[in-house]
Amino acid sequence: MSYQKSIYDAVSFLFGGGLANDLQEWMNDLFTTILAIVDGGLVTSVLAALSAVACSLLILYFFMDLMDQAKRDMFSFEKMIIAFIKFLAAVVVLICLPDLIKYLVQIGHAVYQFAANDDTISGALVSGNGNAISLFPDVAREDMATMPPWDNNTQDAFTDALGKGVTGFLGHVGLWVECMIINLIGMIMRIVGFFLCASNALWVLVRATFSPFAVVQLFEDGSRSSGMRYLKGFAADCITMAVYVVILLAASAVTNGLVQNYIEVSEITFENMETIIDWSTTAILLVPQLVAVGAMGGGGKVAHDIMGA
Repeated sequence: MSYQKSIYDAVSFLFGGGLANDLQEWMNDLFTTILAIVDGGLVTSVLAALSAVACSLLILYFFMDLMDQAKRDMFSFEKMIIAFIKFLAAVVVLICLPDLIKYLVQIGHAVYQFAANDDTISGALVSGNGNAISLFPDVAREDMATMPPWDNNTQDAFTDALGKGVTGFLGHVGLWVECMIINLIGMIMRIVGFFLCASNALWVLVRATFSPFAVVQLFEDGSRSSGMRYLKGFAADCITMAVYVVILLAASAVTNGLVQNYIEVSEITFENMETIIDWSTTAILLVPQLVAVGAMGGGGKVAHDIMGA
């Protein structure tokens, strides 16, 4: 990797919403994979196989409940009807479980898309004068508030501005060192964010796989049963990525507020780049993102609290 690319990556991470955009792209890919697996034959086949065992357990629990009431002299025609209705409700849920799982995942995806606004979760930074900060306006493109793609035009612009070879590197070694530290912190934050999102995706698939055994427990206490808590927990896992998006949006809003208070420039150019990217500016832009990644670790708990799981 050239030192010009290292500087470009650091500027993109600080001012171009690099972390939020990367995590959003990762979450989009994960949801696409989850939906493909749930809609495909794999989950349906596994659910069908486990549902047969779960149905046997459900019948067993039904007769055990009747025997327990008979032993305690609490058996009556009314209680038998109630037990039978609960049994039928659990059977219906078990039969419709593949569709229920698919719809819950689709609802979670819809909530995620609504929170992410379908496009991006990282808006343009606004400076103290109230205008969006332009990023390297010398590189021709339509939207100056976003980082230019790392194509031949951008590479040539960075090379012309920063120089090439050893001479160019030595002339910007201080900026390069700071950018390498930013890139290292950014890489760690991305790894943690990717891990949390992938972990949530795996939990969705694992809960979906073993859901037939949880549905059997709907027979016990109805809406307060372990089975209902399990389904609520599954729904919570489906909306966890939406919670992640809200956390990143909040971090973006905090970052924008700090930028408006502390950064007065209206554009980042090759001429002022080294002056603007100092340690104080880096701290202003990095701290909200660090906090956001840490807060994502508790996103699952927030989602479970929302669903009452």
